[in-house]
Amino acid sequence: MGNNSSDQVAISEARMGMETPMVISHIAKNCLYTGFFGRLDSVRIKSITDKIISKAEGTDTLITIIDLGNVEVIDTSICQHLLDIGITMRTLGVKVVFCSIKSIVAQTMTKAGIRFTDFDVYKNLEVALNAVYEETGYRLSKIQS
Repeated sequence: MGNNSSDQVAISEARMGMETPMVISHIAKNCLYTGFFGRLDSVRIKSITDKIISKAEGTDTLITIIDLGNVEVIDTSICQHLLDIGITMRTLGVKVVFCSIKSIVAQTMTKAGIRFTDFDVYKNLEVALNAVYEETGYRLSKIQS
C-alpha cells in the first residue's frame, strides 16, 4: 500500500516553479489518491494528467480519488481538463471520484457549464475514502481498545 518512496510524488511550494503542484500516492488497496494544491494552470495541467495516467497504468489502480480541497484558483479551461482526466481514466478502466471542491471552485465550474454528473463527487476525503472502501468490499472501522 505505498510506504516506499517510489509510490509517492510530492512537490514543495519552494521547488514548484514550473513543476506540478500535486501529490500522488496509493491510499488504499487498488486506490490512487491525488491531491492538487495552489493554482492550477494550463502549463501544469498537462504534466498532472501525464503523471496520473502513468501512475495508474503502472499499478493495480482501479479507483483514483482526485482531491481539489487545496486548489485556490481555477479557470474554466482547467475545469474542463479535470473532466477530461476523468474521462481518460475511465477509458483506461479506472474509476475517478472527486472530493473537497471549494465553493469558489464549484461556482467557477457551474458558471462555465462544467458538470461532474458522470463522476461521483464527495464533500471531503474521508467521505470519498469510505465510499471507495465500501465499493471495493473493505471498510474503515474503529479499533477497539
